[in-house]
Amino acid sequence: MIKKKFYQLNWGFKGTHLDNTLQLNASIYRYDYENIHGQFVTASFLGGTGTSVQGFPEANTNGVEMDFIYSPNAGFLLGGNASYTDATYSKEYIQPTGLAGVIDVNNPAAPESIYSIAERTKSIKGLQMLRIPKSKFAMYANWSRDLYGGTIDYLLTYAWTSGITWDDTATALERSQPFDRMDVKVAWRNADEDLEIMAFVNNIHNRIGVRNMDADGENQGFRRSVTPTLPRSAGIGFTYKFGAY
Repeated sequence: MIKKKFYQLNWGFKGTHLDNTLQLNASIYRYDYENIHGQFVTASFLGGTGTSVQGFPEANTNGVEMDFIYSPNAGFLLGGNASYTDATYSKEYIQPTGLAGVIDVNNPAAPESIYSIAERTKSIKGLQMLRIPKSKFAMYANWSRDLYGGTIDYLLTYAWTSGITWDDTATALERSQPFDRMDVKVAWRNADEDLEIMAFVNNIHNRIGVRNMDADGENQGFRRSVTPTLPRSAGIGFTYKFGAY
C-alpha cells in the first residue's frame, strides 16, 4: 500500500487595532503532498485508455489569506476576506505504462480516432491543481439606523473569483473565466422585533460564472457541460412573529 505524506508550514497573525474597532487575521502557509490521490486518464496495458485513482508523486500549495472586521460604531460594520492559492503539481506524473503525463481524451484538436495515445499525452508538471481558484476576494458592509420607530439595515456584499481549471490537461477549453457578484439587501424591523420587511437584489450586474464543468470526449462530440452561477434575482418579503416565538 502506498502511503500519503503531508508536510505543512504555517505562520499566522491575529490582532485588534484602532481601539478594538478593527480585527485583523492573516496567515501564510505552504503544504507539500506526496502520493496525493487523484483521478487520471492513463494508458491501459490491455490497450486504449482508462480513468483510475492513482498516487501523484508530489504537489505543493503555497498561499496567503486574510480577513478583517471593522466596526467604528454600533451602526456600521465593514468586513472582508481575500486569499491567494498557488496549488501546482510539482513533479511529473508517470503512468503505469511508463508514459510521462496524462492523456487528453477531451481535446477536439486531437481526437483519439486520429492521434495516438503518445501524441495525446500531456505534461502536467507545474499546472494548477483542479477546481482551486488562485485568487478570491469578498467584502460586505452593513449600515444600521433608526427609522419609523424601528431599525433599518442596508447590506451590500461583493465577491470576486479568479478563473478555475477543471481538467488536468488545462487547455483553454478547461479554464473558466473570472467572475464577480454584487448583492444588496434592505431590511426594516419594528421596535418589538416581531415584524421584519425586506427587499433584495442578488447579482445586481447579472454576471454569470462557472461553478462546475464536466468534459466529454469524441464519442460525445467533445461536449462541455457547465453548471452556471445564478442569474440576477430580486424579491420582497416579510416575517411576523406570533407570541414569544
